[in-house]
Amino acid sequence: MKRTTLLLIALFSIAAAGNPDGIEITRLLDGMPDNQTYAEYLAERTPPGEANFTTVYQSLTTGAGDDIYVLVDSALYSGISANLSIWVSDLEAESYTVTVATSGTITPQTLRANLQTRWAAGMDGVVLIGEFDSAWFQGIFWTDIGYEEFPCDLYLTDLDGDWQDQEDASGAPNPDGIYDYHEDGSGDMEPDIYLGRVTAYNLSLLPSTEVDIVNAWLTRVHNWHNGGSGMPTTSLTYVDHDWRYSGWGSDVDLLYSTENESFYWPNVDRSDYYSRLENEPREHMLLCCHSGPMGHFFHTGGHAAAYLILAKDPQISFYNLFACSNARYTEQNLGALYSLGTDQGLLSVGSTKTGAMLEFDDFYSYLAGGMSWGDAFKTWHAYVAEGEAAGWDQQSARGWFYGMTLIGDPTLMPTNNSAVEVVSFTADSVDEGALLSWSVEDDGNLLGFNLYRGDGERLSAGRTKLNSSLISGDGVIRYLDSTDATGRISYYLEAVEAGGETTVFGPAVCNLYGEVAVETRLVGVYPNPVSGTAAVELEIAEAGVAELTLYDLAGRRVDTIHVGELTSGRHSFSVDGSTLTDGVYLLRLTSGSVVSTQRLVVVR
Repeated sequence: MKRTTLLLIALFSIAAAGNPDGIEITRLLDGMPDNQTYAEYLAERTPPGEANFTTVYQSLTTGAGDDIYVLVDSALYSGISANLSIWVSDLEAESYTVTVATSGTITPQTLRANLQTRWAAGMDGVVLIGEFDSAWFQGIFWTDIGYEEFPCDLYLTDLDGDWQDQEDASGAPNPDGIYDYHEDGSGDMEPDIYLGRVTAYNLSLLPSTEVDIVNAWLTRVHNWHNGGSGMPTTSLTYVDHDWRYSGWGSDVDLLYSTENESFYWPNVDRSDYYSRLENEPREHMLLCCHSGPMGHFFHTGGHAAAYLILAKDPQISFYNLFACSNARYTEQNLGALYSLGTDQGLLSVGSTKTGAMLEFDDFYSYLAGGMSWGDAFKTWHAYVAEGEAAGWDQQSARGWFYGMTLIGDPTLMPTNNSAVEVVSFTADSVDEGALLSWSVEDDGNLLGFNLYRGDGERLSAGRTKLNSSLISGDGVIRYLDSTDATGRISYYLEAVEAGGETTVFGPAVCNLYGEVAVETRLVGVYPNPVSGTAAVELEIAEAGVAELTLYDLAGRRVDTIHVGELTSGRHSFSVDGSTLTDGVYLLRLTSGSVVSTQRLVVVR
């Protein structure tokens, strides 16, 4: 469904909404330094040069897992190549297909174009190592906070949306280098890939060089991929005054069960936080506290500065920072210091602006279901970023979530305390409903499985059990859900062990179309990539007027392939790739209220 985005000028003339639950916004408090402005950032940034992407490594075989693109700053590459190669080998051992490339400092627009091409060829995620920034976004999202401008990594992960710089900070029609407009374009406004940053060039608080920081982090990541770090598989949920009634620790329990320890104000203060960092090694922490890029501000105890925090030598691997601007990677920030600059740090999730993560139950259920941090973050962000979560409007969702980013290795997974490991779990649309397939590895104590169909895209929306008795079997197990349900359906797999322990995996997601095997949609493009003529297969559920068009990634219409009546059923059209320049295009089928898109890559 097409969503309409307010222009920035409208943002200056309306009262911004808050959020459906009245949750206090994370913010910079009085006395904390202001965030760096876009102009200040440009003044100290390395000037971008010409695009010069050089592939230095490509996996020889295609793994069953995701396709990962690793882009390394050319000035950094030689100093980290040995440890980088070890990490790449770790990823390949986990069935990832890896491409490593280098580049000098480039504009966000050049980087996005490169990612669009990689995505069209099958890329699932990217890791940026070095000085690679994203575009900035601006607007008034909270009337009591006012105008904000901030780095926005969604620009690099939503690769088929339309981003425009139409106005300046006053709302006048004068482009100023900061984006203020985002809508569906030729696709949607959700992340298409996951992204992890390893941005250490500006961490001047650390005594080490950028090369040393990244090498030490790569060593820790290698250790984690090969059995963990020896850290206790425990978690800390630490929630300050303004969210003391949130109960968010129960959401973290979805992942860490009895191993998560939760504290809420008044049992939260600065000195206690210091003590826990110094004396309590843990795998994970969710911290909820008003903050800035280089510190937290506790209701009891006041300001906790970054240099004092580092002096406590935090022993935590994964950080979820519900903390204003704590991951503002264009300047020195605690998100990077925690994950890249401490002895056990691996990854942090946080925001470059006011706001932070909410809907924690969804995020932690994705992690508990076997997703990596990157996949869980992408799935969560796709659901919340445009206000699709129940009760959210687009404006308040942007205020909370548009600054969200991930610092570290997105392929990492939290420790799974279950003896059951799901090798694969998929859901595919078939004429009779949904065909579910899965395979697992276990230690012999597995009794069987339960399957659940989600009552919505969110686990918290409820679920319906499909089987009356435990499902068992060896190898690849399949189950047909003969359902009349339609739309985007999520499925969950529950493994039941002999001792009564259960672990839920998923979601596996597919689109169901009821009695019609396939809804109006683009079926495929063959061949793709194409150098000559490509066949475009599409299906129409109900006879009517249909339009098939071709767009470039700037959202410009390149060709109208068909406009007119089509009968119900399958149809085929052709596209002459020889008349197009090399690059990525988007085919768009519109029929009634249905819009379906697919990528077309032209290589001549």
